[in-house]
Amino acid sequence: MTTTTATATTPETLDLYREVHKGLRKALFSLCEHAGSLDPADDEARKSFVVRFAEVEKMLTQHHEHEDTAFMGDLIAAKAPDLIAEVEAGHEAIVDAVDTLRRAVISIGDGGGDADELYDLVAAFVVDYLSHMAFEEHQVMPALAAASTFDELLAVQIGVRTTALPTDVAMFMRWALPAMNPDERTAMLGGMKANAPAEVFDIFWATAGEVLTTTELAVVAARIGDDVAECDDTEGHRAFYW
Repeated sequence: MTTTTATATTPETLDLYREVHKGLRKALFSLCEHAGSLDPADDEARKSFVVRFAEVEKMLTQHHEHEDTAFMGDLIAAKAPDLIAEVEAGHEAIVDAVDTLRRAVISIGDGGGDADELYDLVAAFVVDYLSHMAFEEHQVMPALAAASTFDELLAVQIGVRTTALPTDVAMFMRWALPAMNPDERTAMLGGMKANAPAEVFDIFWATAGEVLTTTELAVVAARIGDDVAECDDTEGHRAFYW
C-alpha cells in the first residue's frame, strides 16, 4: 500500500495497486528468466519450473479475484464505470493466456513440449501483463482516487487484506518485499505488527527474514521497534497486511 501525503491542494489517498504489482512484476520477471534458462533434459529443473508457474498462477488468480469481486470490483463499478469493461476484458484475456501457458508448462513437466516455445509464450505473456498493470496503475487508480474518499479506499484495502489467508499473504510477501523500498516495507510490516495477532505476525516476520538481507531487515526492525503497536489506529489500518 502506498499512502500519498496530503498537501494544501492534494488530498491524502491510497494506491491500491502499487505494492502488490511490484511483487507480481518480480514474480513474472523471475518466471521469464527461469523459462529462458530451463534445461529440458533436466527432470528436476522441469519439475521446479512447474512449481514456480503454479505459484505465479495462484498469485494472479487471487489478485484478479480481489479486483473483480465485492471489495475492489464494486468500487471500480461505482467510481470508474467507464473503465470496468476494459478491466474485465483484460482479465478474461489473461485467463485465456494463462490457460495456454498452463498447457505448455504441463507438457514440459511431463517430459515433452518445446522449451523455446515455452519461453516465447512466457515472454509474450509478461509483456501483455505489464501493459495490463500499467493500465490499472495509470488509468484505473487515478480515476478511483479522484472519485473516492480516503475512507472508501481504505475500506476496500482492509476488506481485501483481512479476508486473505496468512499463508497467501506470506506468498505475496516473498515476492513483494524484495521489490519494495524501505518505507514500503516498514509500512507493511509495521502495520502487520500493530494489527495482526502475534502468532500471525510471527509468520510474516519469518517470511521477511527469508527474503530480505540482514541489513534490509535490520532497517525495518529499527523503524517499527517495540512501540509500533502504540501507533494511532488510522495509521495502523493504512498499513494493514501487505
